[in-house]
Amino acid sequence: MKQFVIVAKDKKGLVAEIAGLLGSKGINIDSFAVQVIGPNAIVHLVISAAKEVEETLKKAGYNIISSDVILINLENKPGELSRVAKLLSDGDVNIQNMHLLFKTGMGAVCAIKVDSYAQATKILKNYLV
Repeated sequence: MKQFVIVAKDKKGLVAEIAGLLGSKGINIDSFAVQVIGPNAIVHLVISAAKEVEETLKKAGYNIISSDVILINLENKPGELSRVAKLLSDGDVNIQNMHLLFKTGMGAVCAIKVDSYAQATKILKNYLV
């Protein structure tokens, strides 16, 4: 799974434009977040169709940064996120970004960007989707 970060000048319709570009190519967005800082919008997308996303957004003139993310299952109980974060911290892995993809009655699936993908997948082997 890939995470894409787009930094663009904030404007009305930006989200509609990006979602429309991807939707017209049949690309499903698994998770998104948008934040405005000053004159810029920062759009985070988590999507499985990595190559086509990059091509589509670059062709439309967007500057993007892509990175791999790890998908994990978390139990729906107090302290579970803390336990997983501590496992990574104790293993000298830094969480750089995290998105909740979806929640069920039993748990949640999250996408995590870390500074050491290989080390994190070893540490989180019992949590991987």
